[in-house]
Amino acid sequence: MRVLSTIIIFGYLTSCSKANTDKDSEEVKIINQHFLELVGTNWYYEAPPIPPVPLSEESTREDSLRFLEESLEYGDLIENPQLDTSTLKIYLHDTLTTYKADAFLERMLSHNNFEANFPVDTTWIKLVEKLNHIEEPKAFDIKQITETGNYTIVTESEYNDTSDHKRRVGIMTNSRIAFSLDYKRGVFYYDFTCGGLCGWGSIVFIEKQKGAWKIVGERQMWVS
Repeated sequence: MRVLSTIIIFGYLTSCSKANTDKDSEEVKIINQHFLELVGTNWYYEAPPIPPVPLSEESTREDSLRFLEESLEYGDLIENPQLDTSTLKIYLHDTLTTYKADAFLERMLSHNNFEANFPVDTTWIKLVEKLNHIEEPKAFDIKQITETGNYTIVTESEYNDTSDHKRRVGIMTNSRIAFSLDYKRGVFYYDFTCGGLCGWGSIVFIEKQKGAWKIVGERQMWVS
């Protein structure tokens, strides 16, 4: 009888350990699956030039026809962007971080504020709170992120290397994922920095639909 009890307990602990391992590995799989969706493809194209200075603000400009021509050329470049053929570098942090709510987010987690500010219903509040209580970051191998489209994932030193004449797109960080108890929902945070005044950070809501994780909502928490 004691042997049977030991076997049952061992089997239970083993199954729990396997479930936790599966969820841990699923975090990176989810980031990989939605990497391109989160980053977007705007950087596939050459960066547009600086727009013409408004005629009213250009004290030295006398040729309004030349200004009109420059404006039309700029508009055409915006409407018909050219594909960038250079290597597009993204530095991806190799650790899934923790995410701690600030006072702004705490206020938004009341039912009324959540309904007014988030693209999902209030049943997600507890999952956002759970995300806030994850204490341990987790390192991962960035080689597992393969669904990167035209982007190339590089290390920090490679990203900061300006001698290779490759285009630096931005820096991406992802948090751990807070899963619901039934493992059908998840919430995580990510941010993307593309310059001194370029970047954003968002809370992402995912749901398992027909066996696949889908992004069902995203709430931008800051933008620069």
